[in-house]
Amino acid sequence: MTLAVFFGCAFIAFGPAFALFVFTVAKDPLRVIILIAGAFFWLLSLLLSSLVWFIAIKASNSQDLTLQRGLLIFGVFFSVLLQEVFRFAYYRLLRKATEGLAAISDDDGSAISVRQMAYGKLCLCSAENSLVLLGFMLHSGSLDGRFDQMSLCVSCAVAGLGFGIMSGAFSMINILSDSLGPGTVGIFGDSQYYFIITALMTLALTLLHTFWGVLFFEGCEKSRWWVIAAVVSLHLLVAGLSLLNPLYEGSLPPVYGITLLMGVWAFFSSGGSLHSLNALCTRRKAEGESS
Repeated sequence: MTLAVFFGCAFIAFGPAFALFVFTVAKDPLRVIILIAGAFFWLLSLLLSSLVWFIAIKASNSQDLTLQRGLLIFGVFFSVLLQEVFRFAYYRLLRKATEGLAAISDDDGSAISVRQMAYGKLCLCSAENSLVLLGFMLHSGSLDGRFDQMSLCVSCAVAGLGFGIMSGAFSMINILSDSLGPGTVGIFGDSQYYFIITALMTLALTLLHTFWGVLFFEGCEKSRWWVIAAVVSLHLLVAGLSLLNPLYEGSLPPVYGITLLMGVWAFFSSGGSLHSLNALCTRRKAEGESS
């Protein structure tokens, strides 16, 4: 039973992220580099926030439970702010590296923009492309040139996905280890759904980081500071909702509502439209009838 819980929770938490990696990142070395760099920047933010929280804990009275809880809340929100600072630093790095990344390509096309490096650009359905609706992934039928429009449409939210994968790994790895036993979940009156709820929360945060990456880079590239403020505010809100656990009905539904909202916003922000979705559905229906 413990093995089933382990694999079930692992697939729930990391299945969509793994699919995004396989279909939109793995085949392009440049996108792999961008994803790994994004994960590294998230690790740097975790290192600094952990250091600050550790110093605060050691300098405080460990017997004062109210103070310790206050420090925990401080650590959560400080970590969120630091993550967003490093997301901006990563944007600045990609902005500086635009010409260099284009130069190392074996293609003679024009330099790729930061917006395209970060998450690609959604394109309308055509005879050459097919849209795969999983975190608005895109798969192209023609991948001859790395920086051509087809190739750009393959990658989506790579920078944010790097943040999300590393965040999810640190959120879930110890939980998965404990799920193998020994022990019985809820034996002392706690929730029996701890593992599945944690997996669902990890999935939501992974997707949210992907969507936030899209919106944050869009806001930076077009100087829409209200978009950046919205991303930071919603990140703080989600972190605050997680503090309601184990009151899961007060945290999980709102988090998934925010995830849905961010997904729709990111889809339209990166070039998606109802027309493209309708064209996709019409094409899929025609292909099904012809086959």
